[in-house]
Amino acid sequence: SIITPTTFAQCVRYFDFEQVDKFLALMTTVPKVLERLQCCEIRHTFKARAEEMSHQLDLMEHNVAAVLDSKGIKELLTLAMATGNHVNDGSRRGQAHGFKLDAILKMKEIKSCDDKKYTLLHYMAETSSEDIQTYGNAFTLPGETFESLGAAARIQMSQLGEDFANLKLARSLLQREIKSKEHGAAFVNEMRPLLNNIINPMYLQLETRLNTLKIDANNLILRFGEQIKDTTIDVLFALLKNTLDCWEGCKIDLKT
Repeated sequence: SIITPTTFAQCVRYFDFEQVDKFLALMTTVPKVLERLQCCEIRHTFKARAEEMSHQLDLMEHNVAAVLDSKGIKELLTLAMATGNHVNDGSRRGQAHGFKLDAILKMKEIKSCDDKKYTLLHYMAETSSEDIQTYGNAFTLPGETFESLGAAARIQMSQLGEDFANLKLARSLLQREIKSKEHGAAFVNEMRPLLNNIINPMYLQLETRLNTLKIDANNLILRFGEQIKDTTIDVLFALLKNTLDCWEGCKIDLKT
């Protein structure tokens, strides 16, 4: 049978809890006591752990979709390509068909001879058309929200995979112990509804979402011309966040 508050209270009355050895001796009489304690922990923690992972997936899914559909980011990359080809006109790099995303950040390192605060990125912002300036400022483009991009950049896919693997282990343990003949009906009646009504639905939903996110994240990485083996989605998000912040900063500089 499962340990209940009633049976626990009986233990308290029967034993002097200063005599720890007696209490431990009692615990050894419970069949598969370690596994039961693990199941009790799962009962109290699984839902909160799954909900936290779901929140992290919300952030990742939102930002993958937002970046993929962003007209502002596309226009900014187009503008950066044109600027780079213009600056490198006449050289072997003057007819580039693509570039690494961090190349935009490097534009801020190329400074004017007359004004060290004026960079190639400032030039790009200043000489672009008003429409492209608006599109480049993806933070204020109607329908585009990147306020959570920084938070998404702090979430690692490897950590999500590890968290899901731990949930999978917890689910497998509960499934195994429910089938064990060493536990009584009270234990099974307590744990089976937990497994069927809460753990299984949450687990299966997280599994589907995580697999879909992996595919979408890899497609986005490839879309930006990066290699999956070299770049993770959190690194891409961080790079995008820095790029958009620098672009916005240059536009603010030009107004002051």
